[in-house]
Amino acid sequence: RLNMFEYVRHTESLHKLYSNLDKIITDGKFQNRRYVMFGTSRFAGMIIYYLQLHNVQVEAIIDNDEKRQGLIVYGVKVYSPEQYVGIKDESFRIIIASSYQDEMIRQLCEFGYKIGEHIIIAIDLKKELSEYGYADRTGLRRLSIQEKKQCQLAILENLDKVCKENGLRYYICCGTLLGAVRHKGYIPWDDDIDVTMPFNDINKLTQIMDKKGRYSIISCFDRSLEHYDVEALLTDNDTICDCNNVFPQISSGVTIDVFPLTGIPDDEQERTDYISRMRNMDMEKWNYLYDDNRIREACDRQIEYMMGFDYDKYDTVGSILGRYFIKEIFPKKWFEDSTILQFENLSLAAPSSYEEYLKKIYGDYMQLPPVEKRVGEHNSRAYEKCNM
Repeated sequence: RLNMFEYVRHTESLHKLYSNLDKIITDGKFQNRRYVMFGTSRFAGMIIYYLQLHNVQVEAIIDNDEKRQGLIVYGVKVYSPEQYVGIKDESFRIIIASSYQDEMIRQLCEFGYKIGEHIIIAIDLKKELSEYGYADRTGLRRLSIQEKKQCQLAILENLDKVCKENGLRYYICCGTLLGAVRHKGYIPWDDDIDVTMPFNDINKLTQIMDKKGRYSIISCFDRSLEHYDVEALLTDNDTICDCNNVFPQISSGVTIDVFPLTGIPDDEQERTDYISRMRNMDMEKWNYLYDDNRIREACDRQIEYMMGFDYDKYDTVGSILGRYFIKEIFPKKWFEDSTILQFENLSLAAPSSYEEYLKKIYGDYMQLPPVEKRVGEHNSRAYEKCNM
């Protein structure tokens, strides 16, 4: 067994994004237009910031998520597509950088907009998510999805053991919790694992785990790593995995995701300020992606801010930087006295009020999605590590 820890960031897609934005900035046919961003993802924030640096103002964001409409995100107000661009306006230039670009384009075309004329694809994320040319894996045996899942289950089992031994708390969450309740394991078309932990416990776990054994943690608390995301990764060092689920792409071992839980203010205004500041601080890091000093400083500021919202000192907790945004704000009592659920061959900790949790995120969570929606992301390739 090699047990050689590996964590590498790749920046090819970033170079493509900024090159495309430079073309928008310098192309005369795009000047004096009204720019609208479609989506509130991290990509959207990076694009808005970069364009503003070059005196191109994005006047609005459109998003189909009703929970985000009306909010100020990245300094720009969010509207529904129908409300802001539903009536065709020749002056609009609507920017897209999303893995859901096909659905977005269809929606805009129904309003009368055309690709290349009104609709601008800042980067073809669908194409980028299938690109693995940034790493040479010649000679390595690629793992099947089932083998990758077995690695993830072993990581989970180790996490459960380490947390029990050290008095740390974890809970399966999101799609993994849904899979445990509805399928007693993986959602059949899914192949990743989601876990959440109090942010302080992630910090403690970082101090406990090292890089010499089979299992390690990649977290923002480890200053030796260029990992600036507050989402941590638990990794199997006997494997190599190239992952396109994040931006930029990374190479590590097979991983499972660990999302941080912090306290959330109960006062409405304080909560609004918290959400806004968290989103802005998160975006500040990615806007400085090529400046090692500034991105580390921004990461340290975010860590300090989040540590000030101790999970144990609040009645409301959450993790608002994930895909479900403010849907992931919950009463802390939902997590107290955790319950044990079966997931494949393991018995794992889950929120005690897991039904309420799942209803808030998924609605009628026992209802299977339409057949055409039963598709996993699978944006990673895993390999068995061996001597070469």
